[in-house]
Amino acid sequence: TTSSAAPATAAYAIGVTIDGGSGPTAYATSPEACDAQCTATVGCLGWSYDMCGSRSCWLKTSLGPRVTRVCR
Repeated sequence: TTSSAAPATAAYAIGVTIDGGSGPTAYATSPEACDAQCTATVGCLGWSYDMCGSRSCWLKTSLGPRVTRVCR
């Protein structure tokens, strides 16, 4: 699902993977921190944020279909 408070980046997802070209992966303390990393990264078009535990922030250099992921 996506957040109703849209961050500044072109595309984002929380609990959803956006298939596409992956840029760097980083730890982020929140979706807002992930958005800030994307905004600061040249070529970042969007991001996915893992709320299931790893708090990984996947920056995307291209955007594909969204795939729902379930926490295990």
